[in-house]
Amino acid sequence: MDALHTSEECYLNLVRSISNHLDVDRLPGQRSLIQVPRIEREIVKKERQHTIELLSQRMTY
Repeated sequence: MDALHTSEECYLNLVRSISNHLDVDRLPGQRSLIQVPRIEREIVKKERQHTIELLSQRMTY
């Protein structure tokens, strides 16, 4: 569980840092999977994919 927690923390910090740099406010999927019930994890996964797409689009402009 420690490795998962560390990975989650790194991902969330990276996304926050990039979004702040690009002046992007709220992004979907910024909840730790550790705290999300199993039934909602697929939703968070899809939200995170959407976030990656949004950030990628912003970085190309």
